[in-house]
Amino acid sequence: MKTACLQTSYFPQDHTGEHIAEALHDVLLNWKLDEKGLVAITTDNGSNVIKAVELKKWQRMQCFGHRLHLAIGECNVFI
Repeated sequence: MKTACLQTSYFPQDHTGEHIAEALHDVLLNWKLDEKGLVAITTDNGSNVIKAVELKKWQRMQCFGHRLHLAIGECNVFI
């Protein structure tokens, strides 16, 4: 597996699924990447991010590190 961070951006709009989807689309355009070549996008479980990925009809992979962090946090509740 390979990963890459193409860019980070200032994002002054409300972080709605629609705005995030538009911003992600713009990143692909800026880098002249074909959206059809996108295999998957890794995200956290934020409902706005999930909505953005659904709007774009992309394959979403949940971030293992984020899920592990959530699981550990849940375990601390029972200690």
